[in-house]
Amino acid sequence: MNKYILKILSNAIRVFIVPASLLINSLIVVHFYGKELWGAFVSILLLINLVTHFLQWGNKEYLVREFSQSPANMATNFYNNLFTRSILILVICPFVYFYSSNLFLYLLLWIISSFFYLSTESIIVYTKRFTPQVIIEVFATITLLCLLYFSPQIHLLRIVQFYTIILFIKTLITVVVYYPQLRIPKIQLQEFTQTFSFLIIGFSGLLQSRVDQYMIAALTDKETLATFQIFLSAFILLQAFSAIIITPFNKVLYRINSKTYTKAQQKFLIYSIPTVLFLGTLISFLLITLFQIHISWWYFVAGILFAFPPFYYVPIIILYYRLKKEKEVIWINYLGAGINLIFTYILIINQNPFGAIIASAATQWLMLIWYNHRKKALIHEVELSNM
Repeated sequence: MNKYILKILSNAIRVFIVPASLLINSLIVVHFYGKELWGAFVSILLLINLVTHFLQWGNKEYLVREFSQSPANMATNFYNNLFTRSILILVICPFVYFYSSNLFLYLLLWIISSFFYLSTESIIVYTKRFTPQVIIEVFATITLLCLLYFSPQIHLLRIVQFYTIILFIKTLITVVVYYPQLRIPKIQLQEFTQTFSFLIIGFSGLLQSRVDQYMIAALTDKETLATFQIFLSAFILLQAFSAIIITPFNKVLYRINSKTYTKAQQKFLIYSIPTVLFLGTLISFLLITLFQIHISWWYFVAGILFAFPPFYYVPIIILYYRLKKEKEVIWINYLGAGINLIFTYILIINQNPFGAIIASAATQWLMLIWYNHRKKALIHEVELSNM
């Protein structure tokens, strides 16, 4: 039990510190320089998130599965995948240049650093070596916070410079610590087709969780975007705890029998309910007191309701991966993203951008209902596959 909790805590700190740092950074920038500057930076962040997700091409979920099935070939599979995906960097360069020629070099370095940094996720999850990355992230976070707080003047270029330089240094350290012994890589174009379903799943999840931010970025001003991003990021941070708790045990969930799986999910749910209620209330209090976000309390309730469903359905999604039924997850996520997009658009054009959180919460609960409906059939298929 102690080992179980230790793995959860170390992975929680590892995943939690980056979005938590983003929230603290937003507090510093908004407090001293205004919401409009932070809103301009959020627009860049949304682009970076989209591009880096494209460059990862579903490698984490795919490689964790490959490592589990063939541990002896871990290094070979890792470098072949990494080298093959590097082709995509050439594809995105023109788009980044046209987005901002003034910031092109910094954004390109940011994207390339993210490419190599995020590529370690499969190794970290598989080996469960969370502690070194926690140390790296803490160092990077403290350094970035000091730069933002003590810098005599902050503007958009300066924020981009700080983020890029810190990420570049962080990537160098991470490569040394985590990358396996070098193997001569080969370009294997079939990697793109083999990992495509994971890319589509991840992209659908990205759209489902951020479609409202992209919509608000397109239809409202920078100040509204900044406020909504801070509000939603806080509850996405809470939502992310579902993946934080389950990630250390992905490899186990691919192997355990259905009876053990059911017990594990029940225990997961028992811990989740009080966690979401307590942290959701705490987040709401901090948003009101620190960030001065004064809106109807119904939106904070919607934020908590938005955060809970993944705690229930993430373990069910693991069953889909285990049975290689990723296509259904893709359709569910895209359907959810489409529903969220329509509701969000209606609310925004009716001058209610924060109503988008209600649309997101409703979509999450519709997904929970469907996954719960499918769970029994999936567990039965796992039982049959083990016979």
